[in-house]
Amino acid sequence: MSVQPKDLSHHLSVESASRKPSPLKAIAGAVSKKGINVISLAGGLPNPQYFPFREMGAEIPSIGSWVRGAENEGKLSNVSVSMDSENQDDLPLSVALQYGKGAGCAPLSKFLKEHTQLIHSPPYKDWDILLTTGNTQALDMCLRMLLNRGDSILVEKYTFPSALQAMRPMDLNIVSVDMDQNGMLPESLEQILINWKDGNKPRVLYTIPSGQNPTGSTLSVERKEKIYALAQQHDFIIIEDEPYYYLQMDEYQHKPEAVDPKFTNEEFVKNLITSFLHFDVDGRVIRMDSLSKVVAPGSRVGWVTAQPMFIERSLRYTETASQNASGISQALLQALFQTWGHDGYLAWLKNIRFSYTERRNALLYAMEKHLPKSICSYIAPEAGMFIWFEVDKSAYKFADQGKSIAEIESEIHDEAIQDGANVACGNWFVVDSSINDKIFFRVTFAYAELSEFEIAIERFANVLKKFFNF
Repeated sequence: MSVQPKDLSHHLSVESASRKPSPLKAIAGAVSKKGINVISLAGGLPNPQYFPFREMGAEIPSIGSWVRGAENEGKLSNVSVSMDSENQDDLPLSVALQYGKGAGCAPLSKFLKEHTQLIHSPPYKDWDILLTTGNTQALDMCLRMLLNRGDSILVEKYTFPSALQAMRPMDLNIVSVDMDQNGMLPESLEQILINWKDGNKPRVLYTIPSGQNPTGSTLSVERKEKIYALAQQHDFIIIEDEPYYYLQMDEYQHKPEAVDPKFTNEEFVKNLITSFLHFDVDGRVIRMDSLSKVVAPGSRVGWVTAQPMFIERSLRYTETASQNASGISQALLQALFQTWGHDGYLAWLKNIRFSYTERRNALLYAMEKHLPKSICSYIAPEAGMFIWFEVDKSAYKFADQGKSIAEIESEIHDEAIQDGANVACGNWFVVDSSINDKIFFRVTFAYAELSEFEIAIERFANVLKKFFNF
């Protein structure tokens, strides 16, 4: 039975609480009570007849054509978007190319809300979604909605650098929560909150639960439940950043290949780890989803799911910031999803999951083969795009030079670039550099060709020989 979300309006920042609806947005679609056709001379909307695009089209994979050995393997289908359409599920160019609603175009929003219900089934009444231009913009929106300058925010010990760059100009007190190979430690979070003495407690927790960037860790349901209970007890909001959610993988078997589990759509959904959103009875979770990792990052389309009050405040921000996600992207995405339907989209997500599992296995196998086990340690990620590995600093050849962790990582990184291998330095992801005492690097299996993995790892291993004893 659905419940009403809690009134959490006391969490709004001064900026967010003071936002007012745009009067020009409010009059769009005004209707006469007399039944008279309203002729609009109010809004500055360009006339669609002067849009230079009359039709847009794309080739997309036919459903199931991505399955190896399928009868329709490699087959493509054509989708098109015309200037006008009377079908309510279409998104015609006359609408898509016009100034749009901040919440997103209705057909695409409807599909993504149905998808959210199918996967997460939020337990409270009247939850809604709002289209964004991706999770980076969504995070900026959430931070400005929830936090004033000087407020405290809880984050994982290592996290996405762009998130930190969004927080620091706001003069936020960024509080590092300890992690292990399975993600954020609820015990560490609890100790921070119990022992808090410096003014108001943190108002927000920001987390990347699945395939965490950079560590690749994934929070278990048990840990999520403990963290959510702490959110209720200490009254903070959870920002659930989930761009890698559908890239969940089977356990690594120390082989370069992967075995397709051939899940049905129902089995695929059932095997996805439960989200914070699923057991959010209070309406204190703001979930951020993105199409960047499963469709295309250049589409710049994502969505947030939250209780009505947070959605309404986010809409006020959107009206004066991005205004709306790209209409061209929305039109093509709606054509894609309209053609595939929910079953086709789930089938595509299964394909993406398996493809990235293959890539993860291939990179891990190359690492097992070439990285020196005496100084390199890592775990096989169960989701995401990244492998996070530690290099034993006690084996560093030049310890007498007194270099910092950041300096050591940078010199190794620079040398690796010269030798043809690019990896990310661990210090780029550190929240509190004062407690950064371990050497880490992050590698991704997302972009390079499979045939290049072993070459790159072997090059990096040779660089390590120049700096470490093993």
